[in-house]
Order: sequence, then C-alpha cells, then structure tokens
Amino acid sequence: VIPFEQRFAEAHFGSYVRARALSVAQTPKELLSTLEILTNEEARQALVKCADKFLIEAYSFDGRSAERAAGLIRRLAKVN
Repeated sequence: VIPFEQRFAEAHFGSYVRARALSVAQTPKELLSTLEILTNEEARQALVKCADKFLIEAYSFDGRSAERAAGLIRRLAKVN
C-alpha cells in the first residue's frame, strides 16, 4: 500500500475502523485476517453489531434530513 492510499483510508474510514465497524486491509496479512472474519459467522456478526452501533451513534436516520438541511441553509443565509 502506498502512503497516499493509507492516508486516504484513514481520512475517510478511520472512524469506522476505530469503532470496529469496518475492516481496512493495508497488508496481505491484514487482508487474510479480514477474509477470515468474513468466513467466521460469529466474528462477522460481531462486525455487523459494531457497524450497526456506529451508524446509530454517528448518523441520524429520523427522516428529517431535509428539515435539518433547510435549517442550516437559513442559518448560513442570516450570517452572510
């Protein structure tokens, strides 16, 4: 893995990896480890559980995103 790819992966997926909601392999050894997780039902379910928890904590799935976006636009318009 080249340094740029490592920085890209950390910048875009680091929070997921730290929450154990995603595995990112950067070496052949890490890739084998990740593949083993995917073939192990118990380990895969643990990964899914962490991913579900992360998504609930990090994102809002309440159906009100348009209202939040409109509110942000209104607040920004008042500031400028």
